[in-house]
Amino acid sequence: MTQTIATRPPMSVQRAKHEALLYWAALLTAAAAIIHLSGVWEQWPLSVPLSVLFLIGAVIQFAAAVAVVALPTRRIFSLVALLNLAAALLWVFSHAVGLPLITTLWQPEMLSIFDLLLAPMELLAALLLLYLAERPSLTKPLRAWRTAAGVVAAFILVSSLTWLGSSAAANAVWLPTGTSVSVPAGQTATLTYCNLPGSPLAMDLSEPAASAHRPAPTVLFIHGGAGIMGSRQLLVGGGTSGPYWVTVYDTLVKRGFVAGSIDYGLWPLHSAQDMIKDAKCAVRFLRAHASELGIDVQRIGVAGESQGGYLGAMLGTAGPSAGFDVGQYLDQSSGVQAVADISGFSDLLNMTGGASWTSSLMGEFGDSKAALQAASPITYVAPGDPPFLIIHGTEDPILAPHHAQEIYDRLKAANVPATLVMVQHGGHGLYWPPTDQPQQPGPDALVQMIGDLFVKTLMP
Repeated sequence: MTQTIATRPPMSVQRAKHEALLYWAALLTAAAAIIHLSGVWEQWPLSVPLSVLFLIGAVIQFAAAVAVVALPTRRIFSLVALLNLAAALLWVFSHAVGLPLITTLWQPEMLSIFDLLLAPMELLAALLLLYLAERPSLTKPLRAWRTAAGVVAAFILVSSLTWLGSSAAANAVWLPTGTSVSVPAGQTATLTYCNLPGSPLAMDLSEPAASAHRPAPTVLFIHGGAGIMGSRQLLVGGGTSGPYWVTVYDTLVKRGFVAGSIDYGLWPLHSAQDMIKDAKCAVRFLRAHASELGIDVQRIGVAGESQGGYLGAMLGTAGPSAGFDVGQYLDQSSGVQAVADISGFSDLLNMTGGASWTSSLMGEFGDSKAALQAASPITYVAPGDPPFLIIHGTEDPILAPHHAQEIYDRLKAANVPATLVMVQHGGHGLYWPPTDQPQQPGPDALVQMIGDLFVKTLMP
């Protein structure tokens, strides 16, 4: 009778497997450290103590990533695992309660799906290290070039997330609770305009010079990003159109406008209905604090691209009866007096002609025909709606031009002032990298049109 005796893999094979796990643990720990480090210069203008906290945390976490490859022992693995667990728990605590620093409680805003990566990265690193701590020690340090390669990989990982448009909660939006609502003339400040359950929502607001007429007209900018990414920081959240949106924003402030740009809750934590509610709450916030901010409550406009254009169109058409006015400042109107809708969608029941993946985003809006109709701007078009400027590229690869044509036709039928600009050879947004022919009108001309809309409709 032959007896099969189980044999363990050779030690060289075991070591190779353990090294692979160790590389991943070090990579994830280093990537988390880089995310924390990026918060230093982001938060310095707002809070020195918060920046110092990020700096200390990043240095400790990065040193821990180096230690696990330089001194691969059970004790080091256990200590770094506990460090990562503590960092993940601190992340959860800061979102649920906030961090008390000196006399102020600071809380991060949850911006997008990418913000959810930080804590899982730290938890996974901790689990890998705890597993290795229960196995025979590697005893020999890993080669220096492998350590350096891991650091580079961590940097590329974090940089790629930033390129995708994420603003990680660890480095972009931490807001103090209970601060006053005020912005000095000629300056820009970040304000909390409304609150989601457990998270504040941020608005950058810029005041014109002290010599500008008060109360001033206001334009609110809403970023795009398909509801899953993006930022109120127009240069980042605006993609290829970012520099042109910054030009519109700065030009309006110089001409005496108050200008604001908002973040809003994103999928998967928040539905498209939530995004509409956030945008409406932002407008109500401006009116509720009009006296402190020097805002003319009868002269508020909105501009946005893609998802932002859609949200702007909803602000211009969906009144209180649509059911999106919930939350704070309900004694104020969320209506606007002018809309610039660039590459937005208007009919969720007809998403034909665009990119195939756009249909997969319809889950943000609901899973029934009634829900899609209720979230479509064309459903609410009626006489008395504000003037619209609608801009759409004829070769938009993401959203078909029929969205622009359909809402324009509905507005004209309701005798609402509306201008439709179909950008020949244009793609998605104010500027899309050209293929064989440049877009007409060009982005500079479109910037001029948007500015002219708000000067004509909102300036006293």
